[in-house]
Amino acid sequence: RVALILTFSKTDNNILLDDLYNLFITGCKLDLHIMIKTMGIAILLLVVFYFLRAGIRLLKNYNSRKILMNNHIEHNDYIFFRILCNFEAFILTMAIIATVINYYYYRTYGNVIDAFFFNFFNEDLKALSITIIKGYPIVTLLFGAFISFFLFKYMLLKIMLFCKYLIEKLNYVGFYGLWVALLCFTYISYFGGFTTERIRSRAVVFTAISSVKIINDARSNPFALIELGLKEYLKSVKISPIDPTIEIYSKIISDYGLKKVPEKPMESFYAVSGKNEYLELHKPNVVIVYSESLGSYMSSFSSKDFDVLASLKDSLNSDFYFKNFISEGNATQNSLVRFLFRAPYSMLPFHPEYSRKHYETFAFAPYIEQGYDIYFITGSDCKWANLDNILKINGVQHFVCASDLSKVFPEAEYLFWGIGDEYLYTYAENILRNAKDPTLIFILNSTNHPPYNLPQGYHGHEQLNFPEEVLTIFNNYTNEEVKSHYSTYRYASEKLGDFINRIKNTDTTKDNTIIAFTGDHNARLGIFDYRSDSAIRGKGVLFSIYIPKEIVNHQSIFYDRERLGSQKDIMPTLIEHSLSNQRYIRTGCDLLSETPCPYMFGYNEDLLVSLDRTNSIENPVLQESFNDYTNLLLYLFAIQVHKN
Repeated sequence: RVALILTFSKTDNNILLDDLYNLFITGCKLDLHIMIKTMGIAILLLVVFYFLRAGIRLLKNYNSRKILMNNHIEHNDYIFFRILCNFEAFILTMAIIATVINYYYYRTYGNVIDAFFFNFFNEDLKALSITIIKGYPIVTLLFGAFISFFLFKYMLLKIMLFCKYLIEKLNYVGFYGLWVALLCFTYISYFGGFTTERIRSRAVVFTAISSVKIINDARSNPFALIELGLKEYLKSVKISPIDPTIEIYSKIISDYGLKKVPEKPMESFYAVSGKNEYLELHKPNVVIVYSESLGSYMSSFSSKDFDVLASLKDSLNSDFYFKNFISEGNATQNSLVRFLFRAPYSMLPFHPEYSRKHYETFAFAPYIEQGYDIYFITGSDCKWANLDNILKINGVQHFVCASDLSKVFPEAEYLFWGIGDEYLYTYAENILRNAKDPTLIFILNSTNHPPYNLPQGYHGHEQLNFPEEVLTIFNNYTNEEVKSHYSTYRYASEKLGDFINRIKNTDTTKDNTIIAFTGDHNARLGIFDYRSDSAIRGKGVLFSIYIPKEIVNHQSIFYDRERLGSQKDIMPTLIEHSLSNQRYIRTGCDLLSETPCPYMFGYNEDLLVSLDRTNSIENPVLQESFNDYTNLLLYLFAIQVHKN
């Protein structure tokens, strides 16, 4: 950590003493956690084997002191200690190697070890080996590791024999007191203390302790990074797109009544938005909000006394709100990857090859073609899901994450999963007020996520008068959990509603900014078994679009509040009502149009919902439709992966 800070901290980084304190305290907790995790087997063997053995000796009043004074060590003890020392020396040596590798990986790529570290499996191993030998002190590292192993082995054996001597000198109170102390130390080390927010390996990815990047990166533990990176890599390499054969293509085209263009199959999926002279002269800004766990079922209990929607209900009452709308994924990354790339692989951002491709199906491609300035704003850690890299490859000019927001809003808290929602909206407002070119902003927030932490100073949830019905119907959770979840739900709704109202009432934005918002997936309290409850209840998320009256007056709009839809329909709806004569790949419907659409159903990664509200789990006939649309997405992805 010291080496990383001294080597890679920039002169313009304002590193405070608090930053360094947090770095080493958090780092120490993480190291202890990993130590217990990696060496736990050896420690457990030591405790079980030796403590029980010594305890039996004490109970039998065995005169162990005399044996120790005569330097007589049982042969079995010595063999056990040797095996244990070799194991622990190996672990410590691997820790040194991992630390050095992490340092040089950072020097090369400007990032700690991640899934891309394991991309060497896909490289030319001969060329890679030569590069490593010439570019890095591999011989010195191996020699140092060799020497370290024997030093560790020697020191550990001495320490163990000394501990054996001390333990066997203890009386009953001292012996069992030491046992309790060791168990407490193990617990505290593994969980990071006697708290509910326990230290986890994944903390190296999901938490920020400073606005300075190198501080956040340096607290990482190399073992934790390697473990996480390997898991992500192994998941990502399982992506195996189907071979885009003409037979599969023909069936999909036939199923959805699309125009067949076999020599250019991607062309079959393109549509063109209607020509609109007003939009050509007045390109509107577009804001898309993906709000964490903004499920629709929780909102259905909102009332005057139990006002969980707060200012967001203004938008639901006055804008184009669709009551029957479901998410496409059931987790943030699943929904996000499907929405952004129309790819049914949540691990796409981590794939060593596919994450570096440009995709025609990218959601914002039509806006990039029309010269829009594209912003992606997230309150989460900058490395989350590798979005930074894959989005920039596909044309996003501005990627704004937690550390960027912390520089602009130093008072902003990091609430376990990210910066509070209100700061994301304030940042977006500043962009819109000062925009010289048409701008698209995508906002991904995270406050309404377990463990449901609220920013200090927020008190809007205190006025919630919980009806008995709410506390009873969610009886799988304690009352405290229900109240905590609804508190952050209220916060998320209020801050989103306030943002929309400010845009509507600001002269520079009210007539030229379209806002669409939805939940990335249903809230935890709202997830029901879809075989016994409505699929729309189990998968439902809020979805609403604000389109300024000036734009509405210059186009044809058909609105049905009860219309069924899902997240596949968001971009077709926005494109048709914000861009004139623009080509785009359409895999969903314009929800504000009466024109027939081949995709008039709700689609989730688990099921398909028909217009009569039945779903493919209940209706075997619909299962074929579910498979057809799933194959369509697989095929679109495969065409782009296999292209050239």
